[in-house]
Amino acid sequence: MNRECGLRKEEQDKSDDWRALGEKLSEVWKKLNPDIESVTVEMLNQDRDDLEKREASIDDMEVKEVLAEFGFDINGLELDKQIELSGKPEALYRLKVKNHFWDKKLPQGYGYSGGAARALLMRNLGIDPNYTPRDIDIIRLNNEEPYEGADKEITAQFMPEDSKYNHGVRDESDQTSYFNNRDLTINQVIATDDEILITRLGLLDSARHIIRLTDFEKNRFTNDIGPKMISRILRFYVEMINRYGDATIDGVEDYVFEKQFVKSFYFALQLDKAVEISYGLGQDYVDELKKRGRLPEEIESVEDAANYLLQYGFYYRYAPVEQFDLEEEWAEDLKECQSGVDVALQEAIDSVNETNYRLILCYNSHI
Repeated sequence: MNRECGLRKEEQDKSDDWRALGEKLSEVWKKLNPDIESVTVEMLNQDRDDLEKREASIDDMEVKEVLAEFGFDINGLELDKQIELSGKPEALYRLKVKNHFWDKKLPQGYGYSGGAARALLMRNLGIDPNYTPRDIDIIRLNNEEPYEGADKEITAQFMPEDSKYNHGVRDESDQTSYFNNRDLTINQVIATDDEILITRLGLLDSARHIIRLTDFEKNRFTNDIGPKMISRILRFYVEMINRYGDATIDGVEDYVFEKQFVKSFYFALQLDKAVEISYGLGQDYVDELKKRGRLPEEIESVEDAANYLLQYGFYYRYAPVEQFDLEEEWAEDLKECQSGVDVALQEAIDSVNETNYRLILCYNSHI
């Protein structure tokens, strides 16, 4: 089930109101400052043209050539095969693992996704030789367990925190489906203890510190991007700057991060994940939220941000991230459930209006 089913109507209305206000202010600004406006538009157009030229030049180069120009280690990097992503051909590259983040070994037929796979990629390209993942996500690469109960055993051994909250090994045996269902290009990666498999764009964006939505993620929402993804992208952005000194968010306008309605819960969740990496990263995330107008200027620390978020009914605490993930899942399920109740209620009201019958509504507290 797709839990993040889109913006609720009131959230969408707020986003539309902000956009309409921005357009009105822009028109006033044009009338008052026609010369400045023309220069600003010229500069923006020039920036876009320059970006498109840079991207086009990268597209015309071989991946190995690009990575070599950046000074990265391309030993063991080979073109693997072509797959189809969102109806378009995309190359997959294979890279041998020479530098691991731990000395454990997964059983045959299992691999890493998410941060663990990204960590192996960054270590073995020489981009970040000491990258240690925040948590470990293990996936099964075969469509069946090697024996009954294997997934649970592996979860308990390699992901004990996940095991406590009934999160565990996921079946990702359909490789094409896996690569087609990622949210960001930098997450279009799978790794085992011996090799890494990643899309061409995922490889280039990882090397250049670019955060880019996939076509899959873009198509999930009709109004910009989802609120959860906004908070998540900002954390990735801050983390990349913290690690490498630079980062780029591609294809998402600034006003989306600053004006679109996002529940405080999502920012609290990402703040917890940032602090789990380091307190300094948590502080950087707080500073970025202030810069984007998501937190008041008077907030100065992670503790201040936690107290502020607490005002909106969220109990902030330092806890295993899997626990927050589970609570987030409950919140999404509750929202879906409430949405279903709202729809049923409206249908019942419409029915009464049409038939002139008296309506007695009973709310089932167990829904």
